Amino acid sequence: MPQLHRRRDGSVTIDLDQVKTIGIKNITELRNYARSELNGQIMHLFEFEGGGACEITYLKNGNLEFFSGRGIDIQTDDRGNVTIIKAAAEDR
Repeated sequence: MPQLHRRRDGSVTIDLDQVKTIGIKNITELRNYARSELNGQIMHLFEFEGGGACEITYLKNGNLEFFSGRGIDIQTDDRGNVTIIKAAAEDR
């Protein structure tokens, strides 16, 4: 199961080596999405209605390189699935 790390500044990271999939629980809560490529990396930035954001970066070969979020919650399971959830207003 990917381990979740919540920092004092409110940001969230996970151990990348155990992640198999990453998904958004409720896509209707997204306010903005951006995708960019640079130097063999593909970056996805998700911003949620009312606050919260998440950045996911993959290498072109599919390996997960970076994951960080703020104002979000994350669910993980023992199969390596990660689900991003917009945090409640009082948790942001």
